[in-house]
Amino acid sequence: MRPWEKRGYAPVISGVANSNAKITISQNGYVLSSQVVPAGAYQLKNIAPVSNGNITVTVEESDGTKTVRYYPVATLSSLLRTDEINYNIAIGEKETVGKRENSLFFLGAFDYGLTNVTVHAAGILHNNYKSAALGMSKDFGRFGAMSFTANTAVSVFQKTDTNSTRS
Repeated sequence: MRPWEKRGYAPVISGVANSNAKITISQNGYVLSSQVVPAGAYQLKNIAPVSNGNITVTVEESDGTKTVRYYPVATLSSLLRTDEINYNIAIGEKETVGKRENSLFFLGAFDYGLTNVTVHAAGILHNNYKSAALGMSKDFGRFGAMSFTANTAVSVFQKTDTNSTRS
């Protein structure tokens, strides 16, 4: 299980602090995180957004100067954080109306999070059915998020007919 702050998609918050600085991250009036970073480049990956909408990042330098930046967040359940991996593997046996056919199937899925993009791959293998899918989910910031998947499948009916589809 992932810790609460690492669940769901969130952009990587990065920047450069000119001195020891307090960084406050908020969304819709709620403070999500507040921490002090040393002077230099910083990268915050442990942010858990509340919902879609802007994340406000306020950097308060040690001399009192404040800078405010906005990170638009639009998320889909299929988006992963950078370098995050999801995978599923299943092996089973087909059963049709109480009749076991002694033929195994294999199902596998893999998702990998890149910066603002998640790539997806999946497949099902069985003697009479094969399916493969490739897809991508993308966060376009203030323009929203989008996901698409291409699928192909081949099935054999009664060991004589073959049907194939793509979507």
